[in-house]
Amino acid sequence: MKKTDLAYIAGIVDGEGTVGIARMRRKESKSWTYTLRVSVQMSAEFIARWLQFSFGGRVYPRRWSGQNWKAQYQWVISGEEAGGFLKAILPYLRLKRAQAELVFRFMEIKGKGQRANAFERYIQELHYQEIKKLNRRGVNGRENKSDVSSMRDDAVSGESGEDG
Repeated sequence: MKKTDLAYIAGIVDGEGTVGIARMRRKESKSWTYTLRVSVQMSAEFIARWLQFSFGGRVYPRRWSGQNWKAQYQWVISGEEAGGFLKAILPYLRLKRAQAELVFRFMEIKGKGQRANAFERYIQELHYQEIKKLNRRGVNGRENKSDVSSMRDDAVSGESGEDG
């Protein structure tokens, strides 16, 4: 995929997406299981389907009853697929870069197909709580003035924050 397409997709994720860790409990288990999840929700079905075609995942149509809103389409990708997707767009992410980097640390701990021991589950829960803080909305939420200032400074100086 072209770098310009990856940069465009990163902009979509920055503006319309969520990078997170999903926490689920299976009926037969007392402990939580965690997985990486990236989603983008927008009214442009074509873009959601393009993301699905290019990277995998699923597209879910969303309608809000009783509202005068356009239909929404949510593209969701999880697990290893989501990790590969984030690696591809990481150089171009701005607002969701901290979440992506945290998720990569989470993936190192999680391991592939292995059951986590008590300490690993504790560390996974810490990562889950930290990403919830990063994704929080509102005045005390995700927008950090120093991050915005550094982005502004990069734009003024012509630097993009990526190597090569």
